[in-house]
Amino acid sequence: MSIIVPKVNVMEIQAPNVGESYPSTVRGEVYLDLESLPMYARREWATIRVDDVIFLLSVKLEDSSKKKNGPVKEDDDAVTAMKHLGIRWIRTAEISQILDESGRALKQGNDDLDERYLVPRKRTLGLRLDAQQWKEDNEATVAGKMEDVYDSINIIVRRRSDVPSLTQVRMDADLGRVTISRAFYSRFKI
Repeated sequence: MSIIVPKVNVMEIQAPNVGESYPSTVRGEVYLDLESLPMYARREWATIRVDDVIFLLSVKLEDSSKKKNGPVKEDDDAVTAMKHLGIRWIRTAEISQILDESGRALKQGNDDLDERYLVPRKRTLGLRLDAQQWKEDNEATVAGKMEDVYDSINIIVRRRSDVPSLTQVRMDADLGRVTISRAFYSRFKI
């Protein structure tokens, strides 16, 4: 499931921990306008939870006259396929907070409410960005080697809600409840 967003705002950058060269935490925020989406898509975005991992994409076709419709050839590598689709950057983030239209934090676990109250129209997602990747991106932007990645992000992609996240598998492993077959890649429906 994906949605177009204006950009990702970097809200807070905390000082590095002792002995590290990258920030200890980089927090961001993204605004989702779900008003124009069909009801099934809004329901899917309503199931997003804190600690879910999302993908942030920067997509821009350079020259549309050279692009052709159709599949990418099998002998092309991943970079060529990404360029063919117009994908410039892919970053990940973890959701740290979900805010409603009024800026209030949403409570998790309200599954017993009537369905019409669970369908959001506007949401703001607080994000924990990858601090090491942010540092590399920021250094390249300051040096003038590339534009600001987080200003150019225009699509957010999330996995289906019924696919277990690796965070859940890791937490189950810490509690001693995971089997290897549950964590195997072929069991995930992506």
